[in-house]
Amino acid sequence: MNIEIIGYIAAILGGTLKLPQIYKTVKTKCVKGLSLNSLLLEASCAACWTSFAIDKKLYTVLLGNTLYGSQVLIIIFCYFKWHNNPSNAPKSHAVIVNI
Repeated sequence: MNIEIIGYIAAILGGTLKLPQIYKTVKTKCVKGLSLNSLLLEASCAACWTSFAIDKKLYTVLLGNTLYGSQVLIIIFCYFKWHNNPSNAPKSHAVIVNI
């Protein structure tokens, strides 16, 4: 088996890591549990790896990080679109006191 095939399989698997999060976020329009700082770090990391892969002509790394980075950008877009959604507001707990 050509080792390059394993690289492409890894790139596709790694490049689909965020699909479940995208599905859940779009379905619920809830971004309450998402960390914007973490998403921005992930996008920055994917951009750096993509640049490196282009320079070194590492096509498997390029594929994986392009897929991954674009998914992170979709989640960031969803974050800004829905972060003011009422379902993302913290739940207030009413306390009833009998006097």
